[in-house]
Amino acid sequence: MARVYFQMGDQYKALSSYDQALHLSRELSDQSQEMNALDGMGLSYYVVGEREKAAEIWKQELLLIRASGQTGGEANLLGSLGAAYNALGDKQEALAYLNKSLQSARARGDGVDDSWF
Repeated sequence: MARVYFQMGDQYKALSSYDQALHLSRELSDQSQEMNALDGMGLSYYVVGEREKAAEIWKQELLLIRASGQTGGEANLLGSLGAAYNALGDKQEALAYLNKSLQSARARGDGVDDSWF
């Protein structure tokens, strides 16, 4: 339901649904769904202008990604963190995350170049 609320533009209902999904995924020890919930929460917070909260949530997700070894979404997540810090006006932190994103994408052989970032 959270994705539908998000697509409808009702970010606060989306956040509520993501929060429920997050709690349930933690109860069930379902790390994949926990990461999905955190990702959606971060995006919803970003959209409503709460960039600091978005970055906080995405950092939690990043820890899970790295702990799980599922690095497939790491480059995108690092890019999202870069965007959040850029929006917060912290250009140095933004660049640091964007550089990490580029390194992660290259390490996976995703075929990106510097201009994409």
